[in-house]
Amino acid sequence: MLYEGLTAEEHDQFKESMNKHVGTKTKNLDKLIAKYLEMSYYAPCSNPEFAEKSNIPHTLSVPGRKVLAFDNFVASLPEHPIYRKYIVSQMGFSDDTLENIYAMHEAMQTNFVQKYPDIMFSIYDTNNPLVVKRTSYVNPNSKLHSDI
Repeated sequence: MLYEGLTAEEHDQFKESMNKHVGTKTKNLDKLIAKYLEMSYYAPCSNPEFAEKSNIPHTLSVPGRKVLAFDNFVASLPEHPIYRKYIVSQMGFSDDTLENIYAMHEAMQTNFVQKYPDIMFSIYDTNNPLVVKRTSYVNPNSKLHSDI
């Protein structure tokens, strides 16, 4: 996709954006794509073969796999507050059904705020592009609670 799915102009935009993001000035597309992939966390929940390689049992329901993938992602982040506060806030799923969104709401409310008290979790429901709903979850005992 990054090689063949983008126009020359989009490649230039990608290079400019990545160089700005990582603080480099390279024009080498291969290096920038490698850096982009290194910075990304991909958990293929739908494909049984890839899900198993990512330690996501395909025997779980699809919402269960999405919740586990998200938990694995958060657990993989370094303990540094920069990662916990800013990186998690940029994580999302691209193809969610309402069932998956409801499962994530439940997991954030009942599990993640206890397991990760230093993170405020938010879900942006964009099913209706005219009305974007944001729901945030934070541990009531967290120091983040005073920032809301």
